[in-house]
Amino acid sequence: MLDRGVFILYTEGMRTPAQYVIEIFGGAREIARLLDKDPSTVYKWVKPRSLGGTDGAIPTHEQRLLLGLAVDRGLDLTAEDLILGRAAEEPAAV
Repeated sequence: MLDRGVFILYTEGMRTPAQYVIEIFGGAREIARLLDKDPSTVYKWVKPRSLGGTDGAIPTHEQRLLLGLAVDRGLDLTAEDLILGRAAEEPAAV
């Protein structure tokens, strides 16, 4: 369990939550379409905070929607993936 104020440093072998979600859904534009958002909103998830992004974090108000969409599509996505990301060597289940 994460304590508030704990920052996760993503290493080269780790995909951020945003990177993993974009990968398994087939791209940022597809996620934007599913969430009825502008694609630039989803692209901000992968940008660093210094450039107006979220450093790979997915906004909490989108996480539940993404979990439901993943279940509907049979995608390998867990709540842990949405918070911590996933190791690059862990393939997404098909």
